Amino acid sequence: MGFIRFLLALTIIVRHTNDIFGLDFMAGKIAVELFFMMSGFYIALILDNKYKDSIRLFYSNRLLKIFPAYWFICIASATVLSIVLWFNLVPEYTEKWKALSAPYLITTLISNIFLIGQDLFMFFGLDPITQSLFFAPSIKDNDHSLVFYLFVPQAWTLCLELSFYLVAPYILNRSNTFILRIIFISLAIRFSLFYFGFDKDPFSYRFFPAELAIFLLGSLSYQLYKSGFMITNTLLSVSLLTIFCLLILFFNDLGIPDTEVTAWIVYFIFASFMPTFFNHTKANKVDKMVGELSYPLYISHIFVILLVTPFLNTSTLYLKGTLTAIFSIIIATGIVKWIMNPIEKKRQARVTIMRNQTCH
Repeated sequence: MGFIRFLLALTIIVRHTNDIFGLDFMAGKIAVELFFMMSGFYIALILDNKYKDSIRLFYSNRLLKIFPAYWFICIASATVLSIVLWFNLVPEYTEKWKALSAPYLITTLISNIFLIGQDLFMFFGLDPITQSLFFAPSIKDNDHSLVFYLFVPQAWTLCLELSFYLVAPYILNRSNTFILRIIFISLAIRFSLFYFGFDKDPFSYRFFPAELAIFLLGSLSYQLYKSGFMITNTLLSVSLLTIFCLLILFFNDLGIPDTEVTAWIVYFIFASFMPTFFNHTKANKVDKMVGELSYPLYISHIFVILLVTPFLNTSTLYLKGTLTAIFSIIIATGIVKWIMNPIEKKRQARVTIMRNQTCH
């Protein structure tokens, strides 16, 4: 499913810029939640096969998967920010950072380094004059969002991922009935928020208790795979995979309404066919290679946007999405080659050592 992950990462770039080679892709919220669902599938898979005997190794290996690439982009972004502040290149930017009190500055730096609470930053603003926090149920209506102080703003999704990793070993080893109950509770939270008017961003897809259902739907999809509930015919599998990729690419061009109902139809379709998609692509080296680019592509693209935008003018602004995608892919390739691959060897070596110790 690497190619799907790659397309979803490109979808997020489009939503933060504009079209890529004329393609507008699908809604950003749906793309993010499909990522969460795939995470639920893969985490259920590795907990069932690789980390049965060591939850501690599962936790540490997931941190090794996420943090090195994140820290690289975080340091790069902090370096650019330092230059901007030092030379006062953007006065209003400098003013906001200088107005930040010491306690908030320290808290912000800790959050940027360790990914602690970045998802919660989406729900609050900071009054620049009184330096007091205020609750903001809508990001669009919040001119003083704490998101401003994040070096890698899109990393809020990593906080939700880490939250899921934390609870996954204690949920996914239970019965499907138990998992369904947790899904029901999560959905109840989700629809209660909608009912009481908390239906806007950030509550629409950044509140972990409401998003847990999406992760767990992915884990149930893994149970379908494990039970053999999939299409094994190669032609039909390729056809379905192609159709879903085309859906990602042309979702908006087809005029499909971006509603909660539409989103859930897509989620259930994807959860149903994910076992087929995984079974068809799991041994494909090209698909795996492309999929490995998705995380560094996602985590680096806003940094690239910041670098590309100053060089664009009115006549070249339409190239913003395309140029961002190209340069993000280049950076992602470097991250995979020089950061993620060497660490991946160590991660797998740790798993091998654990298995050998278990056997003895």
